[in-house]
Formats: sequence, C-alpha cells, structure tokens
Amino acid sequence: AEGAVARSFGRLQLELSGAHEFGAGSVAELNTAGRFGRFNFGTNLLVSFGNFTSEFANEELDYRAGFNVDTSLKLGRFGLPIQAEATHSKLKDGSEINEFLLTTSVNAGRVAVSAQLDHQEQTASATTRARQDTRVRLLANTRLKGLRLRGNATFLLSGRQKGLDTADIRIDKELDRDSDLQGQLEYMARSDEFRLAAGYSRRFDKFSLRSDAFVTSRGGVGANIQVAFSLGPDPVEGGIRVSHTKLARSGQAAVTVFRDDNGDGVRGPDEEYLKDVLVEAGLRTTDAYTGENGRAIVDDLRPFRPVLVGVDESTLGDPFLAPSTKGIVITPRPGVIQQIELPMSPTGEIEGLLLNPSGVYQPGVKIELLDMRGAVVANTISEFDGFFLLQKVPYGEYRLRVAEDAARKLAVQQELISAKTVGGLRVNRDQDIVRLGPIKLRNASGDPEKDDPMVIAAGDAAVKDAPLP
Repeated sequence: AEGAVARSFGRLQLELSGAHEFGAGSVAELNTAGRFGRFNFGTNLLVSFGNFTSEFANEELDYRAGFNVDTSLKLGRFGLPIQAEATHSKLKDGSEINEFLLTTSVNAGRVAVSAQLDHQEQTASATTRARQDTRVRLLANTRLKGLRLRGNATFLLSGRQKGLDTADIRIDKELDRDSDLQGQLEYMARSDEFRLAAGYSRRFDKFSLRSDAFVTSRGGVGANIQVAFSLGPDPVEGGIRVSHTKLARSGQAAVTVFRDDNGDGVRGPDEEYLKDVLVEAGLRTTDAYTGENGRAIVDDLRPFRPVLVGVDESTLGDPFLAPSTKGIVITPRPGVIQQIELPMSPTGEIEGLLLNPSGVYQPGVKIELLDMRGAVVANTISEFDGFFLLQKVPYGEYRLRVAEDAARKLAVQQELISAKTVGGLRVNRDQDIVRLGPIKLRNASGDPEKDDPMVIAAGDAAVKDAPLP
C-alpha cells in the first residue's frame, strides 16, 4: 500500500510519500525541489521501518538524507553545468556512510564528455570495517556513421591501488527497429585482464531474444542465450497475453477509439468503433493499431512520468473525422493498465466575414475558436476581404473571439460570439457548415452608439440584430 501528496509553494515543490509492505515494514520519504536565482536545488529524506525492501530502499538502510544543487557557470559564450550532491546514510548495523558527488559535462560537436568526482566514507560497525574511497569517473559519448560509441574509465585516488581501476569501450549498432548489435572491450586493472564481448538482441511480438559471447586475455570463454517474456491480462481480447516488454515494470494504456457522432465525448450504443488507427504516446510512436473492437494496448510507458496519449490523425480512414481533444494525459504506474477512451468526432466548417467598427472589411486579424471549457481548438486569420474559414471543427458548442494581441492593437473587444449570443454557435449533424455572415468588431470602449447591430447567418436560419454580450 502506498500514497503520496505533492504541494507547490511558489518556486518550491514538496512531495511526501509513504509505503507499507504487509508483514515486512514501512518507509516514508520527503522530497523537495526548487530554484533560487540561477541555482536549482533539492533535498531528500528517507526513513525505513522494519524490513521494507524496494528498488529505492534496501533492507539494510535505516535512514538517508541528502541535498543536491546544480547550476551553469557562464564562461563567455560557453556554459559549464555543475552538479553537486551530499548524502548521509545510516545502516541498521550502526555504521554510517557519507558520500559527496561533483559532476560536470562538456559538449563539443557530436562528442559529450562527463566527469564525476565521488568521495565516500563509511564508519566501522560490529560487522563491517571502516573504509574510505575516492574515485574519478570519465564518460564520453558520440555517434559515428550510425554507430553509438561509449567510453568509460574509473580512477582511484585513494587506497593502496591508486590509478586506473577499470576502462571499457562499447559500440552499439541498431540494425533495424527490433534488433541491435553490441560490442565491448573492457580492461580490469586489479586483475590485469582484458575482456572482449559481443551481443545480439532481437525483439519479437511475444518475447525478446538475446545472445552474448566473450573471451578474456586469461583464457576465459563463455556464451549465453536469454529468452525473456512477460505474462499479463489482455484488456483487448481478454484472457492472458504474452509480451516481450516487462509488463510489471512499465505502465500500459488500453485505448478505445470510437466515432463520437453526437459530440458528447462518451460512446453511445450506436456509435461505432474505429479500427486501424495508430495510437501515440508522448514523442514516441508505437505499433499500437486498434483492432476490430477499436481497442489497442500501448506498452513500455515510463512509470510516474505524465505522458499524452492520442492518435495519429493521418491514420483515420474518414478525412472528415478529427480527435475531439488533443489526447489524454496519464501518469503510468508499474504493472497497471489504464483504460482510456478517445472520441473521434465528425467535423464541419465555420465561415464568416470580419468587419471593423466602421463596417469596412478587416484583414489580417487572428480569430480563435474556443470550446465550452475555454480551450482554443482552432484559429485562423481573416483574409484581405475579411473572410475567414475554420475547417475540421469537431461537433460541439463553441465561442468565437479575436486573439488578445490583435484585440489590443485594434482597440476592440475580444468576444465575437459567446454561448449567450442569440442563436449560439453549434456544429452538429444537422448543421455541419455554419455560415456566420458579417461580424462587426466592437470598440473596446463598449459605447453602443459607436457600434452597429451584428447580423449572423447560420446555415439557412438568419438571426438579425443579435447584440454581442
């Protein structure tokens, strides 16, 4: 059982979370993050009770407290990022650990180089000896002709074996979307040994396959083959599904895409499912195409990171269909399938003629269309003769206004048509082309003597002398 609460105070954000493992123990954690001037900072406090164990708290930990800060030093046109962190931990055996980290990085063209200084001290206890360790790590990354090169070296600055500790160079090559090739050369100074390894991985629909082989300078030879798959509930077809992704460690979304004929955002019994629609999550495109029942599963969502789930409009079979919203933001949880409905609405058009307060055509004005929640769903700019056209407008009720910047420069009121305007502004099955006719801007002063009545022609019905609110 777990829970969390977050609160923001200006530039400071605080999060308090806790978890209890039945029959084992509990853990409580307090995190803060904020900004002061050019410095970002954060604090962390974690306290463990009993034998609670997770990837964030091992069973030996009593408590841990830390502070971190980062900034960027300006050296002319060059910026040097600096990160510093200090952590104090106490273990259940009574020993204490103090750790200090200092990190920086430099980008030069396609090459990124990072350096980290790590100093750690641990006090003695009944079961452990006191120790002190200072290390410097260097890491370099680059891409060259489709290859990703990564070099890493660690140096010891204290102890009996000062100098180079380990060094390795790794090469990764993406053969295609589902297969990768890796090579690695590693040197271990303590044993004076080289290790050369190569690996190949392939992802299939139901499982992933990985093979590795290595040889060492001391005559060691080895190879292995791994087959990995996950079992979990299938929210689309029912029953159990088999997947190559780690279902228990990542989030998933079960998405239903349907045609929203009445524009209410809820699927009715007579509204059809849409198949062969590509579902997207964040900046990555998945192979999650909807089936006959309009449903698809999006896997590999990073836990605890909000992501926007939507559809690729180009895969909608009907060119007059459009998403009712840009998508739905969810926060994935490990091993949890979140149910989402994405309505696709038939669309129409809204056209009109914009006039200035004197009744002359008004070109070059940005016009915005808003839904009843106040979100801008479309915009356009009036043409040389004042004509404007909004296309692919999903069914629903809307407001029409002049963009804030344009209204300020022209000294006119923003609102053109609101929900209170006589006749309203609706796009639906019976009226999918709305012709507003001439719309006269009103002076920002709001003086009725300076403004003439507005005439709105919506479809075949005309609403005359309808004053703006």
